[in-house]
Amino acid sequence: MIYVSEHESLAALELLVHTMPLSPLDRFLSFRIEWNERLTEYFPVAQLPTDWNSEVPTIAIQRIGDDWVRERRTAALAVPAVLSTSELNFLLNPTHPDFKRIKIGKPIEYRFDARLLRR
Repeated sequence: MIYVSEHESLAALELLVHTMPLSPLDRFLSFRIEWNERLTEYFPVAQLPTDWNSEVPTIAIQRIGDDWVRERRTAALAVPAVLSTSELNFLLNPTHPDFKRIKIGKPIEYRFDARLLRR
């Protein structure tokens, strides 16, 4: 499974939250990814468990992604971002037959502002 965000800023925030501290020597790349919306399943927010946005993902929330991958329903699954609930993160399933229809652009160097790297 591949995790992506709808905005580069959300992807950077996700990276900061999950991998702090970052070193100024670390190198990061960003990729523009495009696909037809028909390849996406939007998980209904109303069907999320009440604790879907807990700091540590619960078994119930992990099961949503696991079931989606196993059932190979779509190439992409849209879910609300815990860090910014008005934005979306996407799970991409490289084993889905339509995954080859997802266009991944060339890597672009991404630099974190030095102020974000200070502790």
